Amino acid sequence: MLAARFPHRWQNGSGQDVHGIREAVLCGVCDQGPPVVNELLALFAGQEQFGPGGLARLGELLDRWLAQAQQVQADEERLDRERLLWVRGEL
Repeated sequence: MLAARFPHRWQNGSGQDVHGIREAVLCGVCDQGPPVVNELLALFAGQEQFGPGGLARLGELLDRWLAQAQQVQADEERLDRERLLWVRGEL
């Protein structure tokens, strides 16, 4: 339902900073649960009224969601399992 790109940096194996862009995606099926996500999904689905002050409310929710999304780290074990399945032709 939504994708956001934001600056990101990390250190490579040599300890040097690498600057790049990360993307966070809001999925109406996969991401349900956290309150800010549920509120955004309800707003996007029209379950919540978008009346006066709605744009400010949307901005506040997006700020909270992005702050949360920026903290999410990749699940390295899951990635390794999926890579192995892909190599085997099972994915």
